[in-house]
Amino acid sequence: MGGTDRPGQVFRKGDRPGIIVTKVHDEGCASDSIVRAGDRLLSVNGHDLEQVSHGQAVALLAKPCIKVTLIVRHEEPPQGILEFSIRTQQPGQGFGISIKGGLNSPPGNPNDAEDDGIFISHIFQHGAAEQDGRLKVGHRLLQVNSIGMHGVTHEEALQALRQSVDRLGIMVCDGYDPHASAPAAAPSNAHNGSHLSSFKRQSSLLDRSACITY
Repeated sequence: MGGTDRPGQVFRKGDRPGIIVTKVHDEGCASDSIVRAGDRLLSVNGHDLEQVSHGQAVALLAKPCIKVTLIVRHEEPPQGILEFSIRTQQPGQGFGISIKGGLNSPPGNPNDAEDDGIFISHIFQHGAAEQDGRLKVGHRLLQVNSIGMHGVTHEEALQALRQSVDRLGIMVCDGYDPHASAPAAAPSNAHNGSHLSSFKRQSSLLDRSACITY
């Protein structure tokens, strides 16, 4: 995740932009190396990654070659990182989650107005997420169905979620504590209030992953 085209906070306040490893696949050759989640990639086969876009970094990593030489900097991995899938249990059941945040949107982290990450803001009763029990309010979304959530807009996150029908694959880490006292918010009106996008149980199978914006 990351890149010059995806600025903003990566895992926690103070993180610098860059290309960050979010996952090391067990079946990949990197699993036998020292690379781990949270590491910062500095170069690939001699190509500097400090000032490249996300797409450029992916292209360099995907370029066919016999040997890949990486220079990495070990950094603390995100706290509480989890990867799992949520499945609906019956026809018409939604995942039952709300998200907030994203680039150029009201912040999803009530404790940091500069944090443009995507956060779980609400979990609805009787939804698949509540029944699964692992997803919590305050979790920071890192991936949705293998799509990175760093540096995305609110609408891009919604589009990724809408692709899920009966299975939602997600990666999350600790974000904010919903029980902690948040700084006082500035007054708002109907034109600049934050948006709450909900994936709730729908009466129609066709609409069960629809977005409702309040």
